[in-house]
Amino acid sequence: MNTKSIAVTAGVVALFSSSAMAELPNYNYLEIAISGGDVEGTELPDSRIDIGGYDIEGSLVVSDSILLQAAVTGLEEDISGPDLEIDTFEISIGTIKEVGENTTFDLSFQYRDDEAELEGFGKVDFDGPVLLIGLRSNVTDSLEVYGRLGYLLGNYEGGTSTDLGLVWNFSDAFAATFSYEVTDVDDDDLEYQVDQWQLGARWNF
Repeated sequence: MNTKSIAVTAGVVALFSSSAMAELPNYNYLEIAISGGDVEGTELPDSRIDIGGYDIEGSLVVSDSILLQAAVTGLEEDISGPDLEIDTFEISIGTIKEVGENTTFDLSFQYRDDEAELEGFGKVDFDGPVLLIGLRSNVTDSLEVYGRLGYLLGNYEGGTSTDLGLVWNFSDAFAATFSYEVTDVDDDDLEYQVDQWQLGARWNF
């Protein structure tokens, strides 16, 4: 399901990039977003728990093609029930390649750490390397679409993440963003899936 989603996005990006005459996407930015969604897992007291929180992400290009990125996310249960907290830290290094007049492909190697604590049930910790593949395209002068697929290693046991989004650049310096991300982990002892949307503001520099 995740692979099909990003394949569809890639096709849409390719279709637009063949006809649009916008500039390349900007990888230098700082973004702050609010998040919402739900988490499902084998060790949870309920089959699905609603969550909400924040995301802070930074991205920087060095020497025209070296991509550095970092993000911190905090999610917690926002309805009645036991307190659930999920904290995620990500840092990555990668490279960018132009694949069209307004489209870029990026490949990154990331370190990711997820800590989840459920009141009365204890804490679980996942961490390890992640291989990320992304495609971004400015379909117009102000609208960008992107898709990103991650393969999670380490004690994620081959989990996956899919991130699809839109960026509306209403000026050279500022943009509004919307994304939908699914993280799916399935190991021998624990399975969980986090579905979340993010609505953010971005400062381009």
